Amino acid sequence: MNSRLMNELKEGKFVFTGELEPRKITDLAEIVEEAKSLKGYVTACNVTDNPGSNACFSSLVCSYIVQR
Repeated sequence: MNSRLMNELKEGKFVFTGELEPRKITDLAEIVEEAKSLKGYVTACNVTDNPGSNACFSSLVCSYIVQR
């Protein structure tokens, strides 16, 4: 399975990526809205893990929710 990022890189396109930082909350609606605001502007998005060495929501779970 090829991702959009992989396909665009193979085609030699210049890609933009975004970054999301999970918060110390259990309601992910805010980060989902942030992800929606990036749609159309970025090829891929990175969900950081333990930003600034602060405990926060799991980046793996957050990435799954954002991707849905």
